[in-house]
Amino acid sequence: MKTFEKKIKKINRTRMGVAIISLLIAMVLFIWAGIEVIPKEIEYGEFNRDYKGTQYAKTTIHYLTGPIIQATNEKTGEVFKYYVATGENEEIFIIRTGKETDLPVYGQEVTDENKGKLEGIEIYGVPELTSGSLMDALNIGLNTIFQEEIANSDNFTQVMGAYHLDTVGEAKNIAGHLLIIGLLFLAIGLAYVYINKKTRKKVEKTLKKLESDRKINEVLKDYESGRLIEYRKVKVSLSPKYVFDYNNGLEIIEVDSIKEVSISKKDFTNRKQKKCIILETKDGEKIAIAPFEKRAEKVVANELLAKLRTMIV
Repeated sequence: MKTFEKKIKKINRTRMGVAIISLLIAMVLFIWAGIEVIPKEIEYGEFNRDYKGTQYAKTTIHYLTGPIIQATNEKTGEVFKYYVATGENEEIFIIRTGKETDLPVYGQEVTDENKGKLEGIEIYGVPELTSGSLMDALNIGLNTIFQEEIANSDNFTQVMGAYHLDTVGEAKNIAGHLLIIGLLFLAIGLAYVYINKKTRKKVEKTLKKLESDRKINEVLKDYESGRLIEYRKVKVSLSPKYVFDYNNGLEIIEVDSIKEVSISKKDFTNRKQKKCIILETKDGEKIAIAPFEKRAEKVVANELLAKLRTMIV
């Protein structure tokens, strides 16, 4: 009795582990997303052109040179400009501004005579890694404006740094991404809960039928007779009198009721065809068991098929 009960409990727990883990992950992601959308006081670290450092950054500049290039957001039509910024100790780096800027620009408010006397201006933004394509465009712009090779693809990061400061962008909010991933895990978890529920109903239906046919004790005795053969790779057990198929809950077929066995195809996954064993009963019913696809599964299925053929009267 314990052996059969243990098997039933195992079937009823099928996929629940995956469901629980998926739902827990979904819950964690939803909580994380909720935390991310809560307004927080922005903390600005010092901008360093060679590494990202912080999500938001600030730095002091004295003037800009350029614009080096101008770009337009294809979706919004918004115009951005890239300048060379001269900061403290004559350090230079790239910043991105909007179409207009209030910062002093060399050649306009700034001249050779006054550029050494300008007060520093603190600016704020988001450190962004300068992409290869942006570097290429900036190289062309720099060399055009300065009429000499200021930087090239080999030394750009040494001259201008690996990061630029985006003064008009916002740090990427991961809340939306977390929510989408959380919904995916939620869907997976609920799908497995639904599958488990269907499995339990199938098991319950099979057991109730055995009880109504007053065959439950006979099945238990045969299952626990010590002569049960396990075909685990195709999720089937074979006792002297019964076939136990666990692929879709629990299907129990009396060996004496089987007229013919054969290999056929049946859509088990709703995605692709899998071969399986077809049991045709003396009443004309056809029951699909032991779906297989991989070579190891095929070997086991053929062993089961051969054994069934020897048992059919």
